[in-house]
Amino acid sequence: MRHSVKDHAEIFRISAASEKVDDFRHRAQGNVEAGGNSAIVAGFFYNRRGGQTETKHAQMLHSLLFQVLQQDSRLFTSFRDVYRNLREKSGNTISWPYEDLKAIFLNLATFDKFPLKMYFVVDALDESDEGERAEILSLLSNACPEPAPCVIKSIVASRPSNDVGKIFKGLKDYHKIVLENENLEDIKKVVAVGLVPIERELGPCSPDVQLIRSYLTENSHGVFLWVELVMRKLEQYVSEGATGEGIMIRLKCIPEDLYTFYSDIVKKLNTRDGYDIAEATAMLTWASFAARPLAVREFGDAIAISMASDTEQLDTGVLNAKRYRNPDHLRKGIKSRSGGLLETTVSQTLERQSHFHSKGQPQDSAGAEVVQLLHQTVRGTKRW
Repeated sequence: MRHSVKDHAEIFRISAASEKVDDFRHRAQGNVEAGGNSAIVAGFFYNRRGGQTETKHAQMLHSLLFQVLQQDSRLFTSFRDVYRNLREKSGNTISWPYEDLKAIFLNLATFDKFPLKMYFVVDALDESDEGERAEILSLLSNACPEPAPCVIKSIVASRPSNDVGKIFKGLKDYHKIVLENENLEDIKKVVAVGLVPIERELGPCSPDVQLIRSYLTENSHGVFLWVELVMRKLEQYVSEGATGEGIMIRLKCIPEDLYTFYSDIVKKLNTRDGYDIAEATAMLTWASFAARPLAVREFGDAIAISMASDTEQLDTGVLNAKRYRNPDHLRKGIKSRSGGLLETTVSQTLERQSHFHSKGQPQDSAGAEVVQLLHQTVRGTKRW
């Protein structure tokens, strides 16, 4: 992570080809701790796959402010007046409007009781609501007027987007980092790890392995997701007993563009038997168009209902016959039927809600897991 000598408000723009950069917060925290500096590090990931709440700027500010207060309770004085006002109006149930959250953020920016350093990591800006993007970026970049006792530095990550690019051009001062130009060494490490099973088959000194390594590194364009998907293909080729030359020929047939890659997966799904196609269609449709991400068990029930014919009565016996036996069974089915276009992951929203459970209460991992598209870019694939 790069550091700057500018004293007060500052913003970095990370332009990432097609994937989230959610480890920056951890890297920033590590750098702060390694440098022996006391600072607050908070982050938020906009996620269109997470439903409407996870694309809203109010939710982003709410999350950042919660993390700030959680790390230093002395800053409650910046929250106090707004909180008390809302409490008087709302009673015990408080709703945090965008304008009030913005007011608290500005209060923090003028905090002068003791030296304050805050680092914010905001990921996937391109997946956020478009309406207030310019205002949010202006808020982050102009938070601390000079001279001020506070330091606020923000890292904002986004896939290339004309809308986002125009907003950044309107800012007075920011630093731009094109991730593709910076992560080549990391790509090489991922490729090296992924090639281990192939080296076992072909030999570490095989010229074919070296060709594969060079091809993956040169054609990844900084996109880890593409490397991961190609590695899955290579593992399949090796398990089928392909020769080094055969692997290389097949590798060159794999599209470098993710959208074309996804379309090829969908084409192969459509060559399966009728039941598999129907189940894959139901899974991809529910993951793409549900109002919010469905928990694993909800998803299983939705698929069971979708697989029932018009003539079948939806009683317990019929649905049980179509349900997967347990969450592990369903996870395997999701991976297989979707061709890898779907994944299960812990929802940010459900993870936050888990804080309200008592420590002695057992947690159901399947209840906190949701089913979602492998990446937001899958949504742009030709419909299945």
